[in-house]
Amino acid sequence: MKKANASKSKATIVHISDTHLGFKAYRYLDKNTSLNQRELDNYNSFKKSVNKILEIKPILVLHSGDLFDTTRPSNYTLDFAIEQFRRLTRAGIKVIVLAGNHSTPKISEQSHIFKIFRHFENIYPLFKGKYEHLQFDDIVIHAVSQSINEEIFANELKKVKKLTLPKKNKHILMLHGALSGFKEFSMSEFNELNIEPSVLREEFDYIALGHYHGKEKIKQNCYYSGSIMPLTFSESDQEKGFLMIDLNTSSVKFEQIESRPLIDLPTVNAQDKEIEQIEEELAKNIEKTPTGSVCRQIVINLNAEDTVQIDKSLLNKLRSKCLHYQFDPKNKDEPDTQSLSESIGNLEQEFVNFLNKTDTKKKNIFQELGLNYLEKANETN
Repeated sequence: MKKANASKSKATIVHISDTHLGFKAYRYLDKNTSLNQRELDNYNSFKKSVNKILEIKPILVLHSGDLFDTTRPSNYTLDFAIEQFRRLTRAGIKVIVLAGNHSTPKISEQSHIFKIFRHFENIYPLFKGKYEHLQFDDIVIHAVSQSINEEIFANELKKVKKLTLPKKNKHILMLHGALSGFKEFSMSEFNELNIEPSVLREEFDYIALGHYHGKEKIKQNCYYSGSIMPLTFSESDQEKGFLMIDLNTSSVKFEQIESRPLIDLPTVNAQDKEIEQIEEELAKNIEKTPTGSVCRQIVINLNAEDTVQIDKSLLNKLRSKCLHYQFDPKNKDEPDTQSLSESIGNLEQEFVNFLNKTDTKKKNIFQELGLNYLEKANETN
């Protein structure tokens, strides 16, 4: 067990998660840095979070998974993360960072990026894929990071269920995964791990969950803090930020972090409407949208013939107001893409499922090679 000193004069901690540093989307580059604009937006949200945490001056910061968007963050991303963490540690704030599925290598031979944090004082990386614990005076951190597979993770969670938790200490549990039995907390990602609700014991003073991107209270002592910026349109209606917890009073407060608006515009139903009526609705929907937003406009019951008749100059005008304007027409005869994607799964999961149906003796070798190539291709894209 690793032990460190911490001030007993305060018991405020911060719970942050799913920052996905290095996340990229769309083709737009920032003119000053040449970075992907959404990547830069995310860095700005993280820096705002650190600025606010420095004002709060908590005793600990708990990051409950997916610090990085990939297992191999760029040099820029890694340097940025280290510098922001060092801003906290120089202020006397200790940082405990748990590995989630995005930051954990999918093949055993790849070294874990979190090893680099071991060289920095007051940064405590947890990435071994098994039960670990840290103690800071009377505060004990219990954690299970992303494991190689579901079976190992479940076995490690059994250790958590059997823990003796002396009342003389404050006990905090950190986990990254989807809450088993609740579809809404699944991100439908490869190597997503499931957390049995029985693990979330009331004896813990606080349970910091990561993986689900929405802020959600699971139990009186258990929360998902959510991500710090909306990354997809499914998150467009979610508040983003982090949580502040007072271990003495058990109070939990949310600190919102503002970021570039990501807006799912009101759906336009083209059924029995003239093209001019559809265009009028498209223009009206974006009137009050802040300049520079990321927007998606879904139009249902719009067939291919009508789609090409939409005024291109109007669409260009709408796009000019946004960082990104996604015009998404849907023919009433088309299958539901969301349902289709859920049934198919992502490419990595489909590859593993395919191999599981084969009889080749070299299945494990093919799986490791294939996942490695897919991961490299994803990072390149």
